[in-house]
Amino acid sequence: MITFRPFEKADTIALLQLNEASIDATGPLDEARLSELQQQGCRITVATAENTVIGFLMAFNEGSEYDSVNYQWFNKQFKSFAYIDRIVIDAASRGHGAGQQFYRTLKEQAASEGRRWLTAEINSVPPNETSLVFHQKQGFVEIGTQSVGSKVVSMQVCELV
Repeated sequence: MITFRPFEKADTIALLQLNEASIDATGPLDEARLSELQQQGCRITVATAENTVIGFLMAFNEGSEYDSVNYQWFNKQFKSFAYIDRIVIDAASRGHGAGQQFYRTLKEQAASEGRRWLTAEINSVPPNETSLVFHQKQGFVEIGTQSVGSKVVSMQVCELV
């Protein structure tokens, strides 16, 4: 059984290891950067199975000082949103609904806080097909693209109704 809860300091090593295993899709993260993101208002939820962290989701609300160019793009476009910075599920735990539950929970939280949109970017060059399909199933649609270094990302939104 998978359970979800807020991030705790004791989760740090597991979170960093999960991130490292998915670095091509997520980008680098170390303990100092994690601490900095938390100070900027990052919302981190972890998924556990049998007391082991198997995944996490990091999100920011509008108006944060977060320096991500993708977050800043959405911050210029929307006034009321929750930005999904990254979601990582351990490879052995994928396909059991954790990703869907992360998004369902975030949608409920964001809507209850009066937010109108969930936002996310997905690598389109090189393509992250798994993420593109997943986000489409969650109700996300592309509203633009952005070049970030050698990558092109699909800027996507999901309206919260």
